[in-house]
Amino acid sequence: MPIDEEGMLPALLAAALAEHEPDLLFVMPSFHNPTGRLMSASRRRRIAELARQHDVAVVEDLAYSGRIGKLPPPLGAFAPRGGEVLTIGSLSKSVWGGLRVGWLRAEEPVAARFARHKALADLGTPVLDQAVAVRLLPHLAELEQTQARSAARRLRHLTGLLEQSLPDWRWEPPVGGSALWIELPDADAGAFAQVALRHEVEVVAGRTTDPSGRHDSFIRLPFTYPADVLTEAVHRLTRAWGEFRRHGPVPEQGSPLV
Repeated sequence: MPIDEEGMLPALLAAALAEHEPDLLFVMPSFHNPTGRLMSASRRRRIAELARQHDVAVVEDLAYSGRIGKLPPPLGAFAPRGGEVLTIGSLSKSVWGGLRVGWLRAEEPVAARFARHKALADLGTPVLDQAVAVRLLPHLAELEQTQARSAARRLRHLTGLLEQSLPDWRWEPPVGGSALWIELPDADAGAFAQVALRHEVEVVAGRTTDPSGRHDSFIRLPFTYPADVLTEAVHRLTRAWGEFRRHGPVPEQGSPLV
């Protein structure tokens, strides 16, 4: 679904729900990936109302953090009576990527069904990981604010480097999340990503996140790495961009599916 600075567009969503009659709606209201936008409280309420009107279950993914200060309530807080909203979160983004522990908030019978399916799929999360997660959860708000401050510093560092070395690249400053959504001027981002790989930098091209083709000139560039890694990445991307501009894209190759 197309989005603007407040998130998913309700009018277009209503039309899609009426036309396609889906069973499930997936949303990222807090720091949409890859744009980093934050859905407003009024937009969350309207989307929850539309989902209830069309009898569509909603999964809201709150895995991303990255904003200093208070956030709007979860979309589930606006669900009308009878609406079904499943809220999922994770410690992997807010604490540490190696701690692969998440959670789901749903009505008790639904949560119980998920628990049974999970046990069949992986026989249970390691006990040590769960014990660490339980100790960290009471401090989650503080940890998220610490991560947000660190992310803000790294974002300023990365954007400063890009403004100096690649001034014709364009992006909107993200409200949170972990990446810049960068538009390349008059370029196929998929082709540039292949050139960047030759310079040992991996970036995600827009076509992998949007099947409509509207973002084929965009790349996703994370800013979660230490300053020295970001500095070296921009140095290599600058060389790759110069090569791409001089010689054009590499020959067309099949793209692996992930």
